Amino acid sequence: MSDVKEFRVKMRLYNNRLVRLREAEGLNCREMAERLDMSYGTYLGYENMSENPINKRKGIIKPAAEKIMRYFGETFEYLWPDVVLMVENNKAETELSGDVALSLTGDYARNAALPPDVLYDDKEKHIAARAAVLTLEPKHRQVLKDRFGLGGDGELTLAECGDKMGTQPERARQVEARALRVLRSGRRGRHLVKFVEDFKYWWEED
Repeated sequence: MSDVKEFRVKMRLYNNRLVRLREAEGLNCREMAERLDMSYGTYLGYENMSENPINKRKGIIKPAAEKIMRYFGETFEYLWPDVVLMVENNKAETELSGDVALSLTGDYARNAALPPDVLYDDKEKHIAARAAVLTLEPKHRQVLKDRFGLGGDGELTLAECGDKMGTQPERARQVEARALRVLRSGRRGRHLVKFVEDFKYWWEED
């Protein structure tokens, strides 16, 4: 049974374009329904895709859907593209491996603070380390890669990093220090020091 994935996920699909437009108004679903002068259940049905905007018997757009279009000033094709109209079941269920599930929830970065002998095997250590590093800004990730020789290109000096960044060695040192400080702070990196020797292996295996 070791090939059975660790997580089962139940999902509900939403019309993301409607959700984004409502959120841009700073309203929740109930407030949006009141703004549109329609029932909460009717509006919610359009967001969670349980309500079809087309009256199939008559072959026309439903009045509530037209009201939503007028309010947002968007076309029917934008709010309900063909791929959305094709969905007849707004619920889905699937199985996910631990790696995928934790990457989706962001828990790799948070759980990097837990004792590795409790949470991770060797492979998962590398994943946890990578997840934490990937939360850094691009320039911070790059300077750590260059300074620690991640990727097999050899370790660069601060002067070489500065040249690569188009700046002075002191600036490269500040960026490196900032990156390491962020990794060491809080839950994200309290135990990453245990993974430092794994970094080269992990990056080269990627």
